[in-house]
Amino acid sequence: MENVSLLSSQTINELCVLTEVEMLQRLESDEAVAFHLQSGGSRTRARICINAGVQLGLPQSDILAIAACVELLHNASLVHDDLQDGDAYRRGNMAVWKKFGQARAICTGDAMINAAFGALTELTQVEHVRACLHEVHKAVAETVKGQTLDLDKSNIKDSKQYEHIAAQKSGPLFRLALALPMVLIDRSDLLPNVNYIAAKFAIAYQILDDMQDWQTDAQNNTLNIVSILAHNSSTDEALFIAQNRVKYLLMMCKKELALLPNNCALEVVKVADKLIKCVD
Repeated sequence: MENVSLLSSQTINELCVLTEVEMLQRLESDEAVAFHLQSGGSRTRARICINAGVQLGLPQSDILAIAACVELLHNASLVHDDLQDGDAYRRGNMAVWKKFGQARAICTGDAMINAAFGALTELTQVEHVRACLHEVHKAVAETVKGQTLDLDKSNIKDSKQYEHIAAQKSGPLFRLALALPMVLIDRSDLLPNVNYIAAKFAIAYQILDDMQDWQTDAQNNTLNIVSILAHNSSTDEALFIAQNRVKYLLMMCKKELALLPNNCALEVVKVADKLIKCVD
């Protein structure tokens, strides 16, 4: 990577606050949207997008637009996911569907998706708007397909199928946080690298999540990578295999991240390092 100055956490936090304002202003009249967005969240995708945008020299207004876009899409997926899974709580608060009803939750998610596309109309680099819209459209379409596959978990018979669905369900929206900055600096040639990173990261994150929940999932007879792997081994062996798979995938991510310019993926590296520590 090139030797460039790194962003301070304070700078990223300040721009995250501005991104939050950007999202709420776009949907300020929607009580359910405000309720969900103000319930918290790590804003990981916004932080990744902001770090990449600043390190790559994008205008602040464009950075805020794409950061708001990726966070709105992610949060829309959470609202719909909670409804489909019947999860009554999100981030310690009632899920939107539980507080406002199922029909309102569908509209809330749809409103955030619409606002995400609207955020791209604020881009100053109008020559790249079409390419950005293409990336967002593709990510949403792939996420919907992955979620549809995930709804019928009876189709998942082995770890290969599990990883395919995990990558398709969670990878595309994560990918946007790096893909949109690449498009805005005319480096679409790096999108295959970003696609690879996002898929591997999504799988690793899902496996780690399953490892933390495997006992609860076993009691509820919920599909979990540990139970899949335990078909041909003991539970301890399954956990060991899953642990090493997480480490391998994240190390592959870090190797690929090093190919991106100007330390623009430093926030992803930080997240990967944090997750690796979780399985050490």
